[in-house]
Amino acid sequence: MFEQFLKEEKGKDQFSKSTPSTQEPHTGKSLRNREAQKIKVVEARGKGDRNITCGGAVYLMNGSLVLLDTVYNCCCQYDHSLRYMREFKLSSKPHSVTDIGQDRIAVSLPEENMIQVLNVRDGITCTRNVYTDWPCYALASAGDDKIVVCYEVKHKPEVVMINLDGDKKCTLYTSSSSGSSAAQVGIAYDKLRKRTCVAEGNSTVMCVILKDGTERFRYFQESSFLDPVSSFCNGIDYDHEGNLYFITQHNGINQVSVNGDLLQHWTFNSPSPAALCFCPYGHDFVIVTTSGEVHYFSLKQII
Repeated sequence: MFEQFLKEEKGKDQFSKSTPSTQEPHTGKSLRNREAQKIKVVEARGKGDRNITCGGAVYLMNGSLVLLDTVYNCCCQYDHSLRYMREFKLSSKPHSVTDIGQDRIAVSLPEENMIQVLNVRDGITCTRNVYTDWPCYALASAGDDKIVVCYEVKHKPEVVMINLDGDKKCTLYTSSSSGSSAAQVGIAYDKLRKRTCVAEGNSTVMCVILKDGTERFRYFQESSFLDPVSSFCNGIDYDHEGNLYFITQHNGINQVSVNGDLLQHWTFNSPSPAALCFCPYGHDFVIVTTSGEVHYFSLKQII
């Protein structure tokens, strides 16, 4: 299992549960030293006062939540009580959304080979259209107006870093899996250690690319660990301390893992999870289902 692989790699890389390097900045309490603490997960559920079909979500610094509606092709913004605030009509079906700072979000529109930059400070307004050479799917902000994006290049996923002008900075990852689809690739970017995690939901591949561009590992397994569903593409995120959270599914049971350790599991009869996004501060994250139901998870650390 993938969890066992991570345990065997303990101490070799920060993706495992080893202690953070003293040479790298680190503040606050980490969830890595899980042997020394117990984690209590407090869950609350809610649903916005509008019915949407969610395809992606982002948790903003002001506590509001932006959900992508993949039926009516719009961004819907809710306050911290899940009251509807406003929406912005998009020109085509959105796939992924990420917070790029300064009250701005970026939304990928693969049908148009475009990333739309929206200002969400007072209302939602479009400030820039970034055109790409290939259909663009999963997005992850890398800070300093850079975005990690997954392209569909000649029917294979390719993960690159671009700036907000659309200029390619570097290629981080190219899939070697036959039949892999960019629509089922999830991306998370760790701003603390400047590394990228790429997960291919339909081929059970997870890879970490370090800040110098080298791959930490590219892991395969025969049994299904990462659920091969398109919703997985938005079900992965780093918190502000470099802990990796992701959704997996086994026999209809949806699970959340942190750094390879099972954190929480629950069952949905219907619908399935559509997105996981971490709060920019604290140890809270949300999981949004395809029907727009929001599950708030607050992680209480008990030493």
